[in-house]
Amino acid sequence: MNNLDNSRKRSKWALNYQKQCQADLKKVGMPSRNAEYWKFTSPNLWETTDLISVGEKNFLENDPQYIENRPEYYVEFVDGIIDPVTLQNLKKKLKECEISDFEESVCDQFHWANKLLGKAETKARKSYERPFALLNGGKSSQGIFLNCKESPRKPIHIFYSGEIEDKVNIRHLLKINCDTELHIIEHFSGNAKYNVVTEGFLDPNSTLNHNRLVSRFLKNSIITHLFVNCMESSVVKTIGITLNNGAVRNETFLNLEGSQCDVTLAGLGLGCSQSSICDNTVFVAHLENSCKSRQIIKNVLTQGAKAVFQGKIYVDPKAQKTDGYQMSNGLILDEKSNFLVKPELEIYADDVICSHGSTSGSLNTEHLFYLKSRGISTNEARKILVEAFLEEVIEEISDLEFAKFVRKEIQDTLI
Repeated sequence: MNNLDNSRKRSKWALNYQKQCQADLKKVGMPSRNAEYWKFTSPNLWETTDLISVGEKNFLENDPQYIENRPEYYVEFVDGIIDPVTLQNLKKKLKECEISDFEESVCDQFHWANKLLGKAETKARKSYERPFALLNGGKSSQGIFLNCKESPRKPIHIFYSGEIEDKVNIRHLLKINCDTELHIIEHFSGNAKYNVVTEGFLDPNSTLNHNRLVSRFLKNSIITHLFVNCMESSVVKTIGITLNNGAVRNETFLNLEGSQCDVTLAGLGLGCSQSSICDNTVFVAHLENSCKSRQIIKNVLTQGAKAVFQGKIYVDPKAQKTDGYQMSNGLILDEKSNFLVKPELEIYADDVICSHGSTSGSLNTEHLFYLKSRGISTNEARKILVEAFLEEVIEEISDLEFAKFVRKEIQDTLI
């Protein structure tokens, strides 16, 4: 079944959103280096104009992935297309959630998503235009829509893999009900050029744990968007791990609409070649009182790699007693690598605690000398210091098994 056939069956609410995205994209156009939040990296690295053809595919029973054992709850996307077998298995096991694929959802006139799709993405545009998210909204036909009614026992893993070198748009929608916790872990590998948008809607007292691993096995560029609306006393923790040597841009917009929200965004990038670019562009909007936000970014760069951090904390006049923290650190191991930072604070309330800081430098020579004096080789000592530098971000990962896996991936990448 092709895209045209699918689109004819879509509900009016889904078609309206798709057409609006296409119209808005035509109006704003794709970004250029003159755009405020694209000055450090060329948008051409992530340029995508078409969606891969969605047709019948033969899914391997044992897809050759970099992780040996699949977790209990997982779903796979192979060459940008959801594997129906893994989706059905997840539905059977995941009694706590209502889950469906993209087309099943948007073809249902009365689906719960009809009041949510695009709402978080639209709010994110108020800070600045996001053409790649608009492109995704006008093209997507793959993804999962998940309504979390009770807390699942374990994290839900999403695996992306495949052989084709093509352009992929994927759209996820998450609804997390009151007093419920959802943990999502995304694993990116394969040859596709990904454009992924995830919208999250958190009811009061709900929690979203979100982890993203862009592995060293991903061969192409990737742009991700995470747009989350947070209501009263909700909690978000999102951690991004970037280990590949391509162009990676992660756009995050956390909209704190309720009071006493607590959000943490952490990310690490390990760049080991001139083609490596890790761009984290973050906007946290404090709109109500007594909310807390933390941003922690760490990058290790060598052989001409580049990292970018653009982080902004916005504090509305109503958002008294805001506690906002932002820190970015770069470990630069040669003279060719670059760590470019643009921290911003925009504050309209007077009873707040907000701070930002950034550091960049090389390995501590005294620490290096100490390790070498204990009989450790120079190369091994450097690896130990790099791993210690990144550990602060890894410690933010809630799932201990995944944290252990990330440490192993970093060790293998540093070889």
